[in-house]
Amino acid sequence: MDSRVSELFGSGSGQKSGCQGVGSNVSSGNGFVMGSKKYSLKNAKKGKSRSSRNSKPSNNPPYLPPANLPPEAEEGNIEYKLKLIDPTQYRFEHLATQMKWRLQEGRGEAVYQIGVDDNGMLVGLSEEDLRSSLKTLGRMAEKVGADITILREREVDHDADIPRKIAEVLIRKVPDDQQFLDLRVAVLGNVDSGKSTLLGVLTQGELDNGRGRARLNLFRHLHEIQTGRTSSISFEILGFNSKGEVVNYSESRTAEEICESASKMITFIDLAGHHKYLKTTIFGLTSYCPDFAMLVVSANTGIGESNCST
Repeated sequence: MDSRVSELFGSGSGQKSGCQGVGSNVSSGNGFVMGSKKYSLKNAKKGKSRSSRNSKPSNNPPYLPPANLPPEAEEGNIEYKLKLIDPTQYRFEHLATQMKWRLQEGRGEAVYQIGVDDNGMLVGLSEEDLRSSLKTLGRMAEKVGADITILREREVDHDADIPRKIAEVLIRKVPDDQQFLDLRVAVLGNVDSGKSTLLGVLTQGELDNGRGRARLNLFRHLHEIQTGRTSSISFEILGFNSKGEVVNYSESRTAEEICESASKMITFIDLAGHHKYLKTTIFGLTSYCPDFAMLVVSANTGIGESNCST
């Protein structure tokens, strides 16, 4: 019995050696743990050094606005004015006529750069001169029946004792024979690039829920809702009031309300992106005569075959 037990479990010396083996494994296990700590500390130091190398300040200079603008063009809707301070009556009439010309060139819109010379140099004006020039510009806009909106102001000379600023001003006038300015924009792009979703967010004023809820208002057929792909031509409108503020369905319930409160309307023509409906897309481009075309490219897939064909 003892011999069988000794054969199964080993002799006492074997148990001792086995215990020693276990003890050696434990000790070696402790050594391995300590080794892993040393290894982890070593990696931590390496990671710290890498992060310190990656956290070095970039040598790229920060973005700065251009020092000068291109020279003023005789045609177009952009006008440079160095200053407009107390003009004479003859000069004021000439400035009002010039504003009418710029509005005609821009189809009812003009952009004035105050504090900029005709050659594009950003000279700037003091705060008092800038306010006086903007007041004169407001009188000119009132003379021609237009609205004025200050888009932005910024300083151009920070080293001077007196800060000098320039201002960019939008002048908008609705023609007498129109209720509002109208632009047509055709929206093109590859399939699944997000054209309908983008238009839904712009016109509805609400972000998409990640499952295509924003584009449902643009779809006209059941199979478009099921597949999420546009197969027909749909239209959506986006308005802007005289101050340049957005007017969409977030504040208006119907298209008539948007048209009544907007001085500029943009009609988006949502076209199909799948090559299966290429004839429909070409028909929309040729029949509705859009003023501009907007190409939407997916950030995930990049430029596809349909983008190249358009």
